[in-house]
Formats: sequence, C-alpha cells, structure tokens
Amino acid sequence: MDQKIQEFLNKLTEFSFNPVFVTDKEQLSIEIYKLLTPEWFRFGTVDKQTEGSLRKMVTIFVNENKPIRVLNAFGGFKNHRIDSAPHIDWAEIFHLSFISNTLIKICEIYEPGVQLEYSGDAHMACIVDNIKKELVDTYIREFDFAIDHFDAITPKNFRITHKHFLEFYNYDEMKKEINELGNKENMLEPKNSESIERNYQRALQNFCFDGEEDFTSLLEAEKEELIKRSILKAYIWYEMDFEKRGDYFSSFISICNLKDFPETYCVRSIRHLPCPPFWQGKGIIEIVDGEPHAVILHNKKYLEESRGLSNHKVTSPVKLDSLCEIGVKE
Repeated sequence: MDQKIQEFLNKLTEFSFNPVFVTDKEQLSIEIYKLLTPEWFRFGTVDKQTEGSLRKMVTIFVNENKPIRVLNAFGGFKNHRIDSAPHIDWAEIFHLSFISNTLIKICEIYEPGVQLEYSGDAHMACIVDNIKKELVDTYIREFDFAIDHFDAITPKNFRITHKHFLEFYNYDEMKKEINELGNKENMLEPKNSESIERNYQRALQNFCFDGEEDFTSLLEAEKEELIKRSILKAYIWYEMDFEKRGDYFSSFISICNLKDFPETYCVRSIRHLPCPPFWQGKGIIEIVDGEPHAVILHNKKYLEESRGLSNHKVTSPVKLDSLCEIGVKE
C-alpha cells in the first residue's frame, strides 16, 4: 500500500497536455463555459445570474484573444485549529493539482490559455480572528512556494500567480480603521444580529484567543462579545475590500471554495465531497476499494477521525517539511 500511496502522490504533479486549438470564437466561448462548469467542479447548480456573468466574461476574453483570467479568492492562512498550522499540508497540494487539471483542459483548446490568480484575506485574519501575523506570513511563504512549483511544471499557457493582501493595503492603517468601525457597530440592529446568529459558530472556530493579542483571561461574556464583533468586522472588511479592489475583482472570473458565498462562482477545493476550503482543512488519503483518494477534512472531523488514521512517511514532489508524511484512512 505504501507504494500505491506514493504513486498516487507523485501523480498529483503529473499533467497531460494534448493541445487541439480551436479558432472559431463562438465555439470557443461555448466550450470554455462547459469546461468551467462541470458538475464535479462546482457546488450545486449554476444560477442564471452566475451563468450570465461567466458567459459574458468568457466571451470578452475570447474576443480579445486574451487568457481566461480566473481569480480564486481564498483565506490566505491556515485555520489555527488544524494541527499542521501555520504550514500548508496536503490539502493545498490536492487543491492545486485538482484545479490545475481542470483548467488545463481549457488551455488545450484555447491557445492564449488561462491565468489563475490567488488573492485572499490573509493578514485580515490577524485583525478579525486575532491570528498571529508571523503565522500568516509562514503560510503565505509556503503557499507561494507550492504555487511556484505548479506554475513551473504545468503548460506554458497556464499561469498560476498570487497577489498578496499587503500589495493592496497598509496593515497598520487597515487594522486601526477596521477596529474603530467594528467597535462602533450596534450588535442589536437586525442586520447585525442576523449576521451574528448565522456566522457565530464558524467565527468561534476561526478566532484565536491567544494570538496577536492575549484574550485568554477574559470572562466568557467578554469572549462572546469579541466573537460577535469579529463577525461585524469581517462584513465591514468585505464591503471595504470590494470598494477598494472592485476594478481588480471585475477583471477576472471570480471563484471561491466556500459553498454559498454571495455573488461568486462557488467551486470545490477538490473533487471529493464533502470538503471544506483547502485552507480550513487537513489533507489525508482515504483508501476505497484498495485505491487511494484525496480527502480534505474540516478540523472537527479530523479530530474525530485522527485516531483511526495511520501516518505514512512519503516523498513529496513539493519539497516542504510539512509534506513529509500524510494521514491515511483505511
């Protein structure tokens, strides 16, 4: 089984590329839309608004003979409750392999190819979720390393890049502004109370009480208010970010690995369901009918199943210490 597992991991960075370029622009637009929306790539059905937006953007890129620009808006840090945090783990490698294989299909018929760019909240997690800044820096450095590896081994007309949070924002200024605005919000306003009720459990999982600041000595009621404020700060940030980076976002087809995220085409981190976003989960292998399969477990699910996993030493194609072993569920 060790050999099968190693062969499976090796194939994550092996890509076939058989170009048969299509020149008819109308046909290209139709085929590229189909390649962007297979059932196994997305969450649920494609609603009419999303379909219209996708078709419009694809047609613009094709008519201008430019690469299909895809922006993956992601968290930009590893959930601190995952035992591999702040490092990337196999979840990131599974994801990069999955999305690369999917988008390379477009590159085989469309000569200008695809530009896949990542850009996320990253250091906003230090402000909203109290994650230590140096931990976010570690994750970004390792994720960049993985991106560079995949960019180097995939076809030339498929590019993978990462636009960092700090290329858009001054961290200290943003921290001051978000905290001031968030602390002024009335938590009892209907809009705010609904947001808090809907997102409280997820925010509780994300918040780190012993992070940038030490909140461990607070009373439970004080901690609860911190969590509620963190939700409101996140929504303030979403509005500010769209205003700041609206033109940037609108120059791409925006995708997101969160299910039901508003006004975004929501796609899977990997093919296997259910799975959390890759930065919020732990990548493991599950043996099904004697064959390895990539799985991403949310932290709670991972903790429930961790005792039933066996850790295997492996050789990773992406040379990082955090990828030297992998959990296997048999």
